[in-house]
Amino acid sequence: MKALSMSLLFVLASFVFSSFKPLPAAMTTSTAKFADGTLVGYQIDGTSYAYFFSADLSASSPYPITQISVSRLSGESLAVVGFSGSVVRAPFLHFNINGTATVTFIDNGTTVTKNLTGFIEGGIIE
Repeated sequence: MKALSMSLLFVLASFVFSSFKPLPAAMTTSTAKFADGTLVGYQIDGTSYAYFFSADLSASSPYPITQISVSRLSGESLAVVGFSGSVVRAPFLHFNINGTATVTFIDNGTTVTKNLTGFIEGGIIE
């Protein structure tokens, strides 16, 4: 029984630690300064973009997004024109987008609008 318990604990710990995905090295400098709020994590959009979310955690739930930073996966920061949305707490200090968050940014002179949903990776970063 003791061996079974230890085996289950080991499998659970392995699952939890393997679920963390490292942030690509090229993007670690893209989040240098956030004026407002707390950096709560990021989302990677397929193979194109990475979105970094800052939220006002002093507000009542859901927490309004105060800033979104957008980068190409190569690490190049893109100019954000506008954004809207809020996040809610998920287990273990992670966050989910509450419904849909919308971000509009400029990529090579083209205005791009993306609707983002789901889980935000990384937990509280700052």
